[in-house]
Amino acid sequence: MAHTNQLHESVPNISIQNGTIIGNRYELVRQIGSGSFGDVWEAFDLLNGHLRVAVKLLHAGRSASEVRTRFARECSALELLIPNQHIVAIRERGIHVDRDYMVMELLEGPTLKEWLHGGGATKLPDVAVVISILEQICEGVAAAHSVKSPGPIVHRDLKPENIILLPIVEARQPSFQAKILDWRALEIREFRFLDSSSEPHCTWHLSKCWAKSETLDPGRMCLH
Repeated sequence: MAHTNQLHESVPNISIQNGTIIGNRYELVRQIGSGSFGDVWEAFDLLNGHLRVAVKLLHAGRSASEVRTRFARECSALELLIPNQHIVAIRERGIHVDRDYMVMELLEGPTLKEWLHGGGATKLPDVAVVISILEQICEGVAAAHSVKSPGPIVHRDLKPENIILLPIVEARQPSFQAKILDWRALEIREFRFLDSSSEPHCTWHLSKCWAKSETLDPGRMCLH
């Protein structure tokens, strides 16, 4: 289970910048991502040999209860999925000057979208590598769908941009470890029993972008 840091610091409206210390432990080094709800920073874990980690911070203006509830749900879901080698790992969560944050493992590599388009239009990815990546994604999704309590976790925004590929250096041929990111749109489903003797049953559906598409663009694929 990831550690929870409930420290509320007393200085209001403090700016977040390089060198800011989060939770008396994580020193922000550089911003590596930004979205409508928050920013992602590379940071050093000062209590663990300056281990490099990723810190996701909600924006100061995103303190509404609905946004914070969604953020907390994402943290809780990731905690339930520890450890899984195909899902980004959460290390800690807390509050920094009324801004919720989570600390995750730092993942460095291309997204699936970047990798698919990296060879240009004339070079197709190696089939064996593609199959390996898809198998790993399915393993991560299956693990999330298999959660019994509180129920199956559905990503709802599974697309190439939310899959990161970690190069396996030791491999003789190009290969990757796939990790699923960004669980903020997740939904927790309930198992339904078809009858008193049946196994738990849960139904899924294709995302709208698949259902409406006559042709499938591998750079735009997404699954619920």
